[in-house]
Amino acid sequence: MRKAIVLLGLLLFASAAVAQTQPQWKVIQSVTLTKQTAEIPVTTLFTPTAEGFYRVSAYISAGGPTGGNWTLYFQWTDIMGGVPLYGAQVYFDDGSNFDSAMFTFVEKPGTPFTYYTNGTAGSYNIAFTVEQLK
Repeated sequence: MRKAIVLLGLLLFASAAVAQTQPQWKVIQSVTLTKQTAEIPVTTLFTPTAEGFYRVSAYISAGGPTGGNWTLYFQWTDIMGGVPLYGAQVYFDDGSNFDSAMFTFVEKPGTPFTYYTNGTAGSYNIAFTVEQLK
């Protein structure tokens, strides 16, 4: 009888552990642009309607003359009301270079999440994904 109770307890514990689901990241926007030679103006990716926890994975690569550089910027309004600015930067010399970044943030509902680039000389590629924790 004691073995049956222990076994039943283990089965209940195991089924409860299996039934729990882990939070998952859901891709809400993904952008890949190659061989860009001009700046990208401020572009809105999304405007959340409710509070959310987000993650951005970004990559930029460039090639061109010595001294050129390109910068990829992301801008959002933090839930506390501030406006932080994040930039993934790449500087390139005599050929090519790259940079990557990953960051998380909590966006204030009703405010846009945007990106833009600026720089000089040569061409560049960008790729990034914005995910939301569900």
